[in-house]
Amino acid sequence: GDRRIARMNAPWDAPEPNFETLAGEYEGKRFNSPNDVATRSNGDLYFTDPPYGLEGGLEPKELDFQGVYRLATDGSLTLLNLVSISGQVPMKDGSIMLTGKVGAEVSLQEATEAARVCAIQIIAQLKAACGGDLNRVKRIMRLGGFVNCVDGFGDQPEVINGASDLMVEVFGDIGRHARAAVGVNALPRNVPVEVDALAEIS
Repeated sequence: GDRRIARMNAPWDAPEPNFETLAGEYEGKRFNSPNDVATRSNGDLYFTDPPYGLEGGLEPKELDFQGVYRLATDGSLTLLNLVSISGQVPMKDGSIMLTGKVGAEVSLQEATEAARVCAIQIIAQLKAACGGDLNRVKRIMRLGGFVNCVDGFGDQPEVINGASDLMVEVFGDIGRHARAAVGVNALPRNVPVEVDALAEIS
């Protein structure tokens, strides 16, 4: 509630109101309402800063935008330039290449290939967002994978691996990402797979 990202200097099982501020402002202006903290494997922290709680409140809003930030282990703070790619479905030559439920009309292998095609389209959208220069991609942050499958099907991660593996093939280490792979009852146009993405670009 005090507009900062802080670390409690006490054990979890013996909490105390002793906090160390890790980040409290951006370019000399206080955050609005930093939250949703996530930690990367190398120790970097990522967090959002929406304006919740300030509208009509006692404290003025100092930052006039909502941002996503990275707080690196060296203490440097970066406002991320993110591109959100809406859900892509398996298309080929302008037409849907495959329909049906995975585990019934669509095999695991076919679904995995469909996820790869979705990833190819995500990369195409990223290239357009980068003005044709994929070297501007700094990191694939997240993929969201949805599998239209029969009840009892549990290989959603294997299906979405078709998309994840391609990201690493194309981008190397910066293609490694957080991910969701979930089963759903239906997808638009009865496609078996849909994948969306979030990426950081320069």
